[in-house]
Amino acid sequence: MKTINKILLSASLAVFAMVSCDPDPAPPSPTLPVASFTWSFAVDSTGTTDSNTVDLVSTATGSPFLYEWSASNGSTISGETASIFFQDAGTYTITHTVFNAAGQASDSTQITISSTSNTLPCIGAVQSLTDCSSRTWKMAFADSALWVGPTDGSATWWSIGISAIQGRSCLWNDEWIFDINGSMEYKTNGDVWSEGYVDPNPEVCFNDADVPAATQAWLSGNHSFQIIEPVAPGQRTQLKVLGNGAFMGLCKVINGGEVPGGPPASSVTYDIRNIVQVGTKRYLELEINYGVGIWRFVFESED
Repeated sequence: MKTINKILLSASLAVFAMVSCDPDPAPPSPTLPVASFTWSFAVDSTGTTDSNTVDLVSTATGSPFLYEWSASNGSTISGETASIFFQDAGTYTITHTVFNAAGQASDSTQITISSTSNTLPCIGAVQSLTDCSSRTWKMAFADSALWVGPTDGSATWWSIGISAIQGRSCLWNDEWIFDINGSMEYKTNGDVWSEGYVDPNPEVCFNDADVPAATQAWLSGNHSFQIIEPVAPGQRTQLKVLGNGAFMGLCKVINGGEVPGGPPASSVTYDIRNIVQVGTKRYLELEINYGVGIWRFVFESED
């Protein structure tokens, strides 16, 4: 009888050992999200419909951790909800892209804007840039109006001083004119700072007429701008300038890189670090990450 019990016990232990050695079942593979959204024209506090501003709400499923929007007018924004302003009448495509652990998915729709708006909403940064009409900006005559350093801003690699500014009069006479209608006019006033990326001759003032064809888009021209409001804590309001060759500060600096020798970019987006009023002058400080570091540009405007 003892022998039979020993055999049964041994068999039970063997079965237990086999069961206990089985690996845990693999967790189910994550599935792609499903992108979807609703939209409507914005309504202000008085109940008036703004037929040029579209409010967007994501209805995506699959636990997305990132929500992005883009429109065929050049607007881009992040967030579970968003608003996009369309200045000109026309038909536009809005694309909503969401991301989760498995990947990404997109959904698009077309909307029709029936009328052209002659003005941007005069609030926030738009108001500071334009005074609800038009305002002209120049590079600030101040130390560090041009500044470059590491992406965390912990050190200064180079910054301009007053004596160096005096040697770059062709950059300090440039004008950026922002209008409440969403336009940005850039005026070189006849000459540009070369530094080797506009012309092979480095670090000289160069007449507009002598600028090579490949970089002439960086000369005086009419462009447009957008203000991108933050959608999460810690984010900054952004200024996006649009149009072939549109830029602020130094034309060679774009998002994620530099383009010495061209071709000029079709749009550039800057973080607005600060807009302050000091006496009769207003100062605008912009920052742009160009991949290996950040540039900062300070502009001034006289009341």
